[in-house]
Parts: sequence; C-alpha cells; structure tokens
Amino acid sequence: MIDLTIDSLCFGGDGIGRYRQQAVFVPRTAPGDRVRCRIVNRRKNYLRAEVVELLESGGARRKPPCPWYGSCGGCSWQHLDDQSQAEWKARLLADQFRRGLRRDDLPEVEFIPAKKTWNYRSRVQFKCHHRRDGRLAIGFYRPGSHFVENVATCAIADDRINHMLALLRAWLPRFQQPDRIPQVDVIVGDAGPPHIVLHLFGGQPVPAFVTAVCGEKGYGLHVQRGRKDSLQSLTEACVPRIRPDSSGLELATVPGGFHQVHLEQNRRLVQCVLELAGLQGDERVVDLFCGMGNLTLPMAGGCRSIVGVEDYAPAIERARFNARSNSMDNAAFVAAPAAEYLDDLASGVDLLLLDPPRTGARDCMASVARLRPGRILYVSCDPATQVRDIAPLFGQGYRLERLVGIDMFPQTWHIESLALLVRREG
Repeated sequence: MIDLTIDSLCFGGDGIGRYRQQAVFVPRTAPGDRVRCRIVNRRKNYLRAEVVELLESGGARRKPPCPWYGSCGGCSWQHLDDQSQAEWKARLLADQFRRGLRRDDLPEVEFIPAKKTWNYRSRVQFKCHHRRDGRLAIGFYRPGSHFVENVATCAIADDRINHMLALLRAWLPRFQQPDRIPQVDVIVGDAGPPHIVLHLFGGQPVPAFVTAVCGEKGYGLHVQRGRKDSLQSLTEACVPRIRPDSSGLELATVPGGFHQVHLEQNRRLVQCVLELAGLQGDERVVDLFCGMGNLTLPMAGGCRSIVGVEDYAPAIERARFNARSNSMDNAAFVAAPAAEYLDDLASGVDLLLLDPPRTGARDCMASVARLRPGRILYVSCDPATQVRDIAPLFGQGYRLERLVGIDMFPQTWHIESLALLVRREG
C-alpha cells in the first residue's frame, strides 16, 4: 500500500500523484485528494494503482449521485463537480495540443460548458448478458471488463430512454434466446418517438407482442443481425428529429446513423461552427463525414454551395430528404468514403469541414493539403487523433486560428473540440 496526494488529472481521466519520483495514475480521484492505494501495474516510467481508502477529499470532489458509480464503466468523473470538470477539460485540451504540436503560437482554448449535465444523452447502447441463474443483466460494462453491470436507470440518459430501459427489462427475457441478445440501442430526439435497435445473433424472431406494443405506442423497432447494412425495420414510425439551431430547421435522423448525444450542446456546436466558418455568402464548402446533415444544412444558408460526403448510404439518403424538406437547394450529398471523394476533387474548395469518427481522418489529410482550402474547420471527439491529423498542415502554410472545446459529455473526461486552421497568404 502507498499513500498519495493527487496533484492533477490526465487525458483519459485518471488522477496523477507521485511516489518515489514516479508518476502514479489512479482512476476516480480528484486533485487535492489524499488516498491510500494498491499498485496494480508497474511500468518502467509509471505506476497504475487503485484506491483502497480516501484519506482526505480534495476541493473538487463531490459525492457521486449515481448508485452504480464505480461498478459501471461509464461516467468516471461523477466525483468531480461540474465547474472542475469544465476547467480540467479546457486544461487537458490545451495540453493535448501543446504537447502534440510542440508550438508556441497556439491560441488560448475557448471552452463552452454544458448547462444540462444530467439526463442529457439522446443515444445509449445497453449491453446485455444472460446469467446462469436465468436472469438477464442490462446495463454497461464494468471498468476494464466485459462483465455487464445491471443498472435500473442511467443518470446521464434522457428520461425517455430510462423509460424504455424498464420496458426492455420486461421484454427481453421473453425472447426465445435471450442469451443471444448482446446489445440494444435506444435513440430519442428533440421530437418524435423513441426508437429501439435490437442486436440479435442468429435468426431468432422478435416476439409478436413486442412488435405489437411498439406499433401501438408509435415506437420505432429495428433489428440488426451483424453489420449496419443488415438493419431491418419492424414498425412504421416517425424517426426522431433534431433541431440543430434556432432557425426552425428540423432534421430527421437515421437508424444506425450518428447524431450528437447532447442535443443542447449540439446546438452550441452548430452555432460555434457557423461563427468560426465566417461565411460571407459566396463560398464553396465541402463537409466530410456529414451524416444526415447536422452541420451541412445549417451552413447551407450562408454559402454559395455545400457538398456533404458520408460513406453510410442511408445517412446520405436521409440528408437529401432533410435538404428537400427544409427547401435547401444549394446542398448536395455524396455517398462515398471521404478520402475517395477528395482524391477525385481537383480544386475549388474555400472551406473544408471535417467531423470524423473517433479514429480521425488520417486517410484524408494528404488530399486536404493538396487541395489547399483557405480555411479548414476540424470537429473532433478525440483531440489526440485531431492533433495527429492537423500536425502536417503546419508545414503546408496553415496556422491554428481558433481552438474551442465543448463539453458534449458531462460526467466523463471526453471532450468535443473544434480547430480552425487558416492558410497563410503567399
């Protein structure tokens, strides 16, 4: 056992203390905590430990309100008050860029905290496990494992999703093979009914009563037996719709597709993208990884033309529908991998917008540098891959003009970040 004082937090969420000149990473600790720890992993340059006893609480610490905190692998920052979470996310974002880019001319981080920090998630993936005693556990993986922690509610999920969780808990044990249901997704929007995606192994049918109840209540019900292209809809229901800005724009989502989990923060994200884009009305814009048009269509009103690119064809179909239903005729959409689309593009891009998945846009960056758009706006949910991707652009005449962090994921260490790069003249 060792006693530590936690000095800071790291990207990844752990607290950091020092023992005999070595850094010690301790999950679920707060700056100022004094803790008694057990070392669980020794490396050449650092140690990993787990808390055995909290000896003294730091000023940022609070009592986590969720009864599954610690046993559930999510929400690892519930023990930090909201202000401390925002402050540390801004610091960690700045540190990630400073370390990754090794430059002195970086702008200060601008940070947009969340006003709603509980019951905000509009999409949740519930993991399922059929126990030997015949009971079905529905919830989330425990930290560092694939053991499912059974939870009655989720403190960061929208109330409508928690309502659906109660129904799923009653329904799933009545399937023919409940042990072959690894996951259930529940999705809600600003408007429209909840939708359920059942992930099923094999060909087992969905019980007729489940389909009947969903049809009667107006819920969307879908089955996925493998990859996303296997998704099949079992009920006819209006899809969830989101409102990305205050203009009255309303976008239909697509089952199996992506939209930001925090709908209020998504509106702040869109507002920030529009501000950083600085559109004057005559620009030609390309939006890579556009999904169903969350950023594309709010931008369409401020530019000459915009093309959204996405390799998930159902999302492109929905984006085209959203453009038509909102009477936006200067927005076109292409179903293609982003790198493939850029390889076929000769020139003529004033602003390039990227919003890739967590893995980043590494395959695109050589083509981005070749196109030399005047402005590049990169939106990311993983600053590490974002920094990796934009680093080569500094040798191509670009500078980082603005850096903004958005708290899209309260109670976790994850950060949404926006980087605006501007090409120097000459």
